[in-house]
Amino acid sequence: MSPALARGYQAITRGDAALAEQIARQALFVSSTDADALRLLAMVHRSRNRLREATEAIDRAVAARPGDPMLMGEQGLIQLLAGRIQDAIATLKASAQMLPNNPMALYFLGRAYISAFEAVPAIKVLTAASKLAPTNHEITLQLGVAHLHRGLFGRALQLIESALASRPNDPSALHYHGTALRLARRYADAKAAYQKALAVKPDDVSSCIGLAQILEQEGDFDGAARLLESQRAIGPRTPGFATAYARVVARLGRNDDAKSMLEAEIARSEGMAVQHRTAALFALGSMLESEKDFDRAFECFRRANDLTPRTFKPEQARSLTDRIIQTFSAARHATMPRASNASELPVFIVGMPRSGTSLVEQIVASHPRVIGAGELNYVPLISHQIGQSLPDKPKFPESMLALTPALVNEFADRHLEQLREIGGEADRVTDKMPHNFRNLGLIRLLFPRARVIHCRRNPIDVCTSCYTVQFSPVHNYSNRLDDLVVEYAEYRRLMRHWRATLTDLPMLDLPYEELTRDQEGWTRRLLDFCGLEWDERCLRFYENARVMDTASMDQVRKPLYHSSVARYKRYEKHLGPLIEGLKPYMDEYAGT
Repeated sequence: MSPALARGYQAITRGDAALAEQIARQALFVSSTDADALRLLAMVHRSRNRLREATEAIDRAVAARPGDPMLMGEQGLIQLLAGRIQDAIATLKASAQMLPNNPMALYFLGRAYISAFEAVPAIKVLTAASKLAPTNHEITLQLGVAHLHRGLFGRALQLIESALASRPNDPSALHYHGTALRLARRYADAKAAYQKALAVKPDDVSSCIGLAQILEQEGDFDGAARLLESQRAIGPRTPGFATAYARVVARLGRNDDAKSMLEAEIARSEGMAVQHRTAALFALGSMLESEKDFDRAFECFRRANDLTPRTFKPEQARSLTDRIIQTFSAARHATMPRASNASELPVFIVGMPRSGTSLVEQIVASHPRVIGAGELNYVPLISHQIGQSLPDKPKFPESMLALTPALVNEFADRHLEQLREIGGEADRVTDKMPHNFRNLGLIRLLFPRARVIHCRRNPIDVCTSCYTVQFSPVHNYSNRLDDLVVEYAEYRRLMRHWRATLTDLPMLDLPYEELTRDQEGWTRRLLDFCGLEWDERCLRFYENARVMDTASMDQVRKPLYHSSVARYKRYEKHLGPLIEGLKPYMDEYAGT
């Protein structure tokens, strides 16, 4: 590398992008294929969020010097920022393999895994990076973020607070501290953390969005709007701000303001990460639906879903169902060890996402003896940890075949302790993680006296609703209509198996449509099923001030309404593959 380019790299490191760009372009004037100059130019474009230009420059650099791990590392980072997450993982993995003792190569790979919501490999590579560079602030911070994604809030807070100790005024660490506290449901502490971040950096839009999200979850839409408006002059330059702002002001009836900001965001979003582009499209689609402009709304939903890379693999979904059914056969399940606890504390609310799980939890959690914990990842985490605790580390569900009474009791007791921390003196704590329908066999072993509420809804309505909401990448089936058919089919196959196998499991089937038609009757059945006396407050669930963190936030803050029944008919002409694929389940549902 020439001395001039070395000065250019020093300039970009200290934030002088203008000088770095000048030096890079001078070098490229002499040789248009100088890989180091192209990499420097890519770094300049990346620092200025010009991702299309950054991609072009780094791709030219890699073409000029193939196999260079440093060039590949920059290429992977730009792919990550552009939302090409799977490409980024592949590129950064190859770079890290060539630089096994380079902690930053592992660090960037860990960030890519975090973006893909793959917390387990993220923790693995970031732990390796931390061993190589134990005092590196960024590595410690991102290792905390990875634990946050894994749902290990205690460990996440330890790591993030350790990173904060080394740089107490780092806005990024302060932001993640607020986010960790928010996800741990320590809302007052989270507010204070976000406010500290904004005190250090008043234009920290990410912390502003996080604080506004808490206000929104609390139902303080006016407060959230005022907070975001204070950042509006800065915010539109930050991906995700327009979506957060539009969502809040739309709740206040200011659709025109919200739409104009979203349309501007979409128009300038081509170089943005995919998740920000899709968020704006989903938000605009929801707004157009509220205005009954259904064709334009569906076009927004279709564009958003089509932008999302297809990672769902139907054969893997079917194989997982096969393996769960084989592992938890009636004969095997009868011989598996069960925990000795007699706790009635846990109540599990399961079903497809968008089947009414949030509404049902809000109704039950309006009872004074109940705490609604929302979507807890404890049971999925237990299913992983059991395998990790065994010598050959088998995966779920095969790991269940090695269960011992000691293991079952250990994990059950640990989970009950966590629920008591959440619930305090409550007699019931609800967990509305919908996909726990995959874990009912394990739940029956851990908590012999737990109750399960199974939420059901018109299959086409459920899948249409999934298609029109931006989920995390974990729900990768939701971006294609034919994948939704596969996921729904596997869900129904598993529920039929559990009904036939877990004959002693207390389970209440609750049809969403019936609940909307007979609110009091079904509320009485719900409370009776949970072993609770009648309480009128459960009919006024929308008055419950508990903090909500769910896509159904609006629904549970209003009296029960019927407009979501047969919602799919608004989009019927666009749903051919879905309607055709779900015909057998529509017939089944109509007969129940």
